[in-house]
Amino acid sequence: MGGAAPTRPVRVPTALGTIALELPQGAELVPDPGAADGALLMWAPDPSLGGFSLSHGAAAGRRADDLLALERGFARTVDVAGEGDDELRLIVETPGSRDLVEGLDGRLTGSSQEPRRERVRFRFWEQGDQAVRVGYRLDERAPAALGDAFDRATDSARLEPS
Repeated sequence: MGGAAPTRPVRVPTALGTIALELPQGAELVPDPGAADGALLMWAPDPSLGGFSLSHGAAAGRRADDLLALERGFARTVDVAGEGDDELRLIVETPGSRDLVEGLDGRLTGSSQEPRRERVRFRFWEQGDQAVRVGYRLDERAPAALGDAFDRATDSARLEPS
C-alpha cells in the first residue's frame, strides 16, 4: 500500500504572523489577482472539483460566521458537519455550478442544471480587524486522494505569531 504523498513546508506571511503548512510536493499556492481585498492564494489541481485556499486580510468576510452566511445565501442546503472555535465543516448543495449567469427572467442562477454537493472545511484565526482563513471546498465526486491531500494541508496549518 502507498502512504501519503511526500509533502514540503510552505510559509505565508500575514498581518497576524506566518501561516506554516505542508503541501504535497509540486503543489503551489498561486495568488488570485481578483481578490476583492487582502490576499487569496489558491491550490486547485482540478478547479472543476474545487480547491484549497489561504486568504488573509480584513476580518470581515474571513470569519466562520461570514462563510456560513454566504453559503446559506447561495446554496440550496447547508448542513453543518462540524464546528468549533477555529474550524467550520459544511456539506453544501448548490443548484448548479457556482458560476453565475443571468437567466431569461433576469435573475442570476448557477450555470449548470445538476445540483452540486461539496465538502467545505476551513480553519480561522482572527485578531483585531485582521483574519486568516485556510481550507478548501471540494466536490463530492473528487477522488478520495485529493480530499485526503486537502485535509492534510488544512490539518497542518499553524499560525506562528510575529
